[in-house]
Amino acid sequence: MIELSIEEKSRCDNSKINLTKGSNIFNMDGMSSHREVANTEVHNKVYQFYMQSPGSRERMIDLLAQFPEEEEEEVTAETVYKSGSLKARRIADPLAAQLILPGSGIVDPHHLAESWELSQSGKSVLVLCEHFSNFDLTNITYLTDHEPLIGEEFANKLTAMAGVKLSKESDRFITSFIKIYNRIVIIPSRTLNNLSAEEREEYNRRMGPINMAALKEMTKRKMTGHPILVFPTGTRTRPNKPETAQAVKEIYSYIRSFDYIQFLSLNGVNLKVSASMSDDEPQPNIIMMGAAKPISSQDFLEQAAIHCSKNVNLRDFVPEYVMSQLHQLHDYVEPIRLAKPNAI
Repeated sequence: MIELSIEEKSRCDNSKINLTKGSNIFNMDGMSSHREVANTEVHNKVYQFYMQSPGSRERMIDLLAQFPEEEEEEVTAETVYKSGSLKARRIADPLAAQLILPGSGIVDPHHLAESWELSQSGKSVLVLCEHFSNFDLTNITYLTDHEPLIGEEFANKLTAMAGVKLSKESDRFITSFIKIYNRIVIIPSRTLNNLSAEEREEYNRRMGPINMAALKEMTKRKMTGHPILVFPTGTRTRPNKPETAQAVKEIYSYIRSFDYIQFLSLNGVNLKVSASMSDDEPQPNIIMMGAAKPISSQDFLEQAAIHCSKNVNLRDFVPEYVMSQLHQLHDYVEPIRLAKPNAI
């Protein structure tokens, strides 16, 4: 699930959460004043990367203008669904191309095309994908948009379950890319781990209505031709932090509620993760996405049961088994990627 940011102390009612405003240096009241901001005045490596050339600079400004920072993005039980913007995606496409080098693509795209057809035929499809950076959604949609077997309509309907990160950290530029896409905002239980008992009680009270509404929205979307994207780890997998490579326990319930599962690997990193989102470093790279053959959820759970030890609960084993499938897919794709020129 995608990491976004919300204010730790809501000024609203018990079932309402406000996504954090960024620094007022990003105010879009006047386009001319924004154009005058020098690269060195903003500590954000994504911003600095794109502001280096006139063409990218204009597109970055146009993209930011699609999502005025003055408008808080409220999350209530009535507003858990956030519609994406095809216009913004088309503005961002040439920006994405600077980080997704020629030679990038999808390995076995016919598998993803098959799950897309299943989705359009009325079957519910759960897309489970590796998660390494806040540019992953951009990588997925860019590659599918440019794959003849799939096309733009896939990204138009793909809907991501977006986990809200409970901190004041906000990155104006990364979240502008995230807002391009369809999202259903949900509060994962893992995000409460670092809160005090008092804060946890407060957010537990708010989580109920929001998460119930999110699941209802997901059910409606998944049965009407919208593949649902979930990052099983619920956070970006980071080096030397093994806990970020573990699937969240909720993944078992997700799988049981879908007809089919589509596993996707993401090979190659074009936004290197750092301690702060603002320091995430753009790195043009060959990005390859591996698509496994879609599998029915029932068959997957039966396979998991075969591999599950008798003294382990299947519900507890499934998250581990999900990650093993993604690791196998990643290992299959990586030699193909590394054989490409300019792959890092």
